[in-house]
Formats: sequence, C-alpha cells, structure tokens
Amino acid sequence: MAIVHPDILEEISCEEQDGSIIGMKRILKITGIDVAAITDYQILNTALALEDVPEAGDIPVGMENLQLSKRIAKVVPGDTRTVEIGLSYTPRGTSESNFTLRFGAALTQSTTEVKNGEPLTLQHTWPEDDPDEDRQGRTDDQAGVMNIMDPTLEAIATGIVAVDYPLAILHRWRGALNSRAWAGGAAGLWMCTEAKAFPYDLSTTPYKWKFTFELAYSPYGYQPRISFVDDRTGKPAFGLVEDVGTKIVVYYPSRDFNEILPL
Repeated sequence: MAIVHPDILEEISCEEQDGSIIGMKRILKITGIDVAAITDYQILNTALALEDVPEAGDIPVGMENLQLSKRIAKVVPGDTRTVEIGLSYTPRGTSESNFTLRFGAALTQSTTEVKNGEPLTLQHTWPEDDPDEDRQGRTDDQAGVMNIMDPTLEAIATGIVAVDYPLAILHRWRGALNSRAWAGGAAGLWMCTEAKAFPYDLSTTPYKWKFTFELAYSPYGYQPRISFVDDRTGKPAFGLVEDVGTKIVVYYPSRDFNEILPL
C-alpha cells in the first residue's frame, strides 16, 4: 500500500509581499507504490491520484488567500516505488482553475438624444424683429443632442470547465445580460460581449476547456429603445408617451451571471 508521508520540512517555504502571503511550496513523499503492472511514467499518475494527495484548487488551512495551482511529481532516483510531489500554492485571485475576474474602467465619448429614456428637447421663441417674417414671435421645439463622456467598465473572467459541448456554453452566454444585480450593476446593465473556449486537458472525461468571458457595463443598459420620429427633424418627436410613442424592446436574453461568476 502506498503511504503519503508528512512534508519534508526543510523543503517547505512561503513568500510574503506587502504583508500578504502570496506563495507557498511543499513537498510530499509517497512510498510503497505498487509498480508491478504499470510503466515508469504511469507511476507518476498513480501517485498524483492518491486520495491523501492535495488536488488542484485545494486551499491550505490558515492560508485562505492561497490555493494549490501546480503539482510536480518525480520518481526518486534508484527507487521506483517512491515519488516526491512538489506542491506550489499561488494567490486565489490569480488562479484559473476557478473563475477569476479582472476589471478595467475608462471613459468613452459619445452623443445621445435621450436621458433616462426621455428625448432631450429645446424650445426657442424667435424675436418679433427677426429678419425671417415667418419666424417672428414663433415658438419652436427642437430635439436636443449632447456630447457626453460615458463611463465604461469591463470585466474579464477566466476559468476551467469540464464539459462535453463548449459551444453550447458560448451560445448561451454571448450577448446575454445579467438577470439580477451583479458586480455593482442592476439587472440588464452588464452584457457578455465575447466568449471563447480553448482545449485545456484532453485526458479527462469530459474534456476540460479554458473559458474566457468578456463583459461590458453600461449605466443605460443594452436593450434597444425605439421612438416615434418627427419626419420634419429626423429626431424623436417631442412629448412622446412611454410604451406608446417610445418603448424599450426586450431583445437580448438574460442569464444569472452568478451561476459561474459569483460576486
């Protein structure tokens, strides 16, 4: 029977930076592996698969900022029944075994003709002595257009999923909006703008795929708004009634982003 021995004490180390532990390394020794029916390299898989050997993603007690990200197994020279396994722990926020998020923010210049769903309107009364007699004393309404700096937020989520049909996940998520509050934004303000999947481990059943989701935030939401247009100005007409002359069309599907990206 194979036996997992305690850490080889002289090989244990950790790294602290700016007051936080950001890395740790340990080495386990496994003895008594039955090598009668397996090849030399299969000994390594046998050692890694033992029940008492920590697995990728394990969090060490007392160091909850870390999780196991890498295991290196090697056969002890001259003893094919003994394997040493090096364990490397890294910050949980940088690991890709579970979904982790990176955020960015910027300002984007754009123009708008509405605010809070209402058309922007201006009004002007021409002076009585205006050179154009048709305008003298006349009051006109006009649709307004303003230049704004839109706050733009972006989130990129990366993680590994074992799944038979990665395209099904990409199809469900691309173009989807958050169905409930997520990452500080109310429902409908986050959109998955891009989704990708790459093969990660083809030895598992099902295969493991590395997914990347790009998410964008808009304070105005993404469901399109349609409005009755004044054919004289080409702009939304003045005094439109909500859900009659102007309305939001539910075009994009919604998903609960907390399914795989809990925040």
